[in-house]
Amino acid sequence: MKRFVLKVILFFILILLSLSVIDRHFINPDRFNGVVKEFNKSIETNVEESILFVGSSRSFCTFNPAVFDFYLGGQSFNLSSSSQLLNTSKFLIEENIDKTDYKLIVLNFSRGLVVLPQTKDTLKFVKSVFFQNIVYDNYRLSINKIKSNLDGKLLSSLSPTYRNHSKWDSVLFGDKKKLPFIYNKRDVTFSNNGFTTSNILPNNNILEKGQILKKPYNEVLVNSKFNGKVNAEEIEFITSIKKIINESNSKLLVTTSPSIRDYNHNLEYYEKFETKMDSLGINYLNLNKHVAEIKLKPFDFYDQNHLTYNGSIKVSEYLSKYIKEKYKFNFSKSKDCENITCHLYNNLDSAKSILDTSFDFNDELRISKIKYFNELKDQYVFVLEGQEGVEHYNDYVGYVRYYNTSLDDKNKTVESFQLRSVNVLNKKYFINRIIIPNPDILKFDIFFIRKKDKKVSKLFSIKNLNL
Repeated sequence: MKRFVLKVILFFILILLSLSVIDRHFINPDRFNGVVKEFNKSIETNVEESILFVGSSRSFCTFNPAVFDFYLGGQSFNLSSSSQLLNTSKFLIEENIDKTDYKLIVLNFSRGLVVLPQTKDTLKFVKSVFFQNIVYDNYRLSINKIKSNLDGKLLSSLSPTYRNHSKWDSVLFGDKKKLPFIYNKRDVTFSNNGFTTSNILPNNNILEKGQILKKPYNEVLVNSKFNGKVNAEEIEFITSIKKIINESNSKLLVTTSPSIRDYNHNLEYYEKFETKMDSLGINYLNLNKHVAEIKLKPFDFYDQNHLTYNGSIKVSEYLSKYIKEKYKFNFSKSKDCENITCHLYNNLDSAKSILDTSFDFNDELRISKIKYFNELKDQYVFVLEGQEGVEHYNDYVGYVRYYNTSLDDKNKTVESFQLRSVNVLNKKYFINRIIIPNPDILKFDIFFIRKKDKKVSKLFSIKNLNL
């Protein structure tokens, strides 16, 4: 009998070891795969590690590492994922804390980050489990992973191999090169070190609900009713996270990012949560309390819970200054600039210039400078600096047109871009990201078309541009 038991144990050990090796071939492509790959690469650099952010999509749409690095120095990273539960955040911290040296862990908390087994909302449960799977799939099978899945009642997250049956054929018989880590940057998003958001405009419904942000916090709080208790399971996970961080000689800051929905419905809950955090000696900052100081407006949100790029800039600047004052960190600054935010905060000093003086496209439209930099292999970012006081940018659509081998329509490429301003350090910028396979350009043009009457502006043109 003992020999049989030993054989069974050995069999399961072999199964677990096999899964730990082959699991990576069965991962479904997702944004977070690229984030983990970027994170693992970042911790191999010699740049001093400063702040690690963990949380849900509210975290990765809010806390922009490039802003924190500008104000505090060092290298921060946002290791957050969609609908990330507290148990998953705990796993990520525990999995990575011993191989990193982050001085501060910022855990972004919002109500409902624990999947309760008695929930009646089956769709919500399945959706939540799906997003946890994406996180766990990026880590090899280990004791910590098994324990975390048991704690969170998420046994399906143990291995993608037995879950993603649809990939068996492609892995066993297909081309494995079709299964890369995918992190597509060529879209309307802004991203760096795990941070990702866009600068799209909110719809009228969001703008209407966001009007409540204009009311003082205390006035809204009076009408916020919550008669229940703070979820004990949430407190249990946060307490265990604090213990892990304390043992690593790092510090924990729990935050709640601003949210139109929370401002409308959950302020009283967070007041009770704050009282609980105080009793446990855990630093907590509810950023909903500081909406007025941050100067957040309804159009700084693209939905009720997520900030646009401009909104994230405001909150990241506010929190950077809060951390600098409270924790007195002093990190050395990196000289490298590899993302849009870093270039903007450094006044585009390391970007190449096309236009250095003001150019009037018409009586309504003036651009102060045009610069560009190479973001990826054949991906370029063109940045146009607008001028303060000009109110008509939103009335236009911008266009870039370039010719490679000859000045005819066969060799012409035209890309349009929306004039949605990005506001950094009191300057207004417009961003256009373009794929240009051939960097030798015979002629490069920028012009604008007014939306209401399709009237075309003057043409800014440069010849023989070698990117």
